[in-house]
Amino acid sequence: MRETSLDDHVTVHLVGGPPCWDGLAIEGVYDHEEIYEVPVGELGALLRAPSAPRPPQSKGAPEVRAVYEPLPGGNRNVWHFKGWE
Repeated sequence: MRETSLDDHVTVHLVGGPPCWDGLAIEGVYDHEEIYEVPVGELGALLRAPSAPRPPQSKGAPEVRAVYEPLPGGNRNVWHFKGWE
């Protein structure tokens, strides 16, 4: 599995969560500095899951997003599903 490309982009791997995002490799979006030169607490993404069932606590919310973050002490380019926001 190649983690960086020739133009210095980093591939981010998503683990868990809704089927539309689980196992996805995000390529060509993040450069090296955006993943390895920022505090780990700033890494992650909020992703809309159009086909995912809405969590019970989201009733009436206009949009529910899946939260992905790296695990503490884990690989900075592997983001795990943490829940819904």
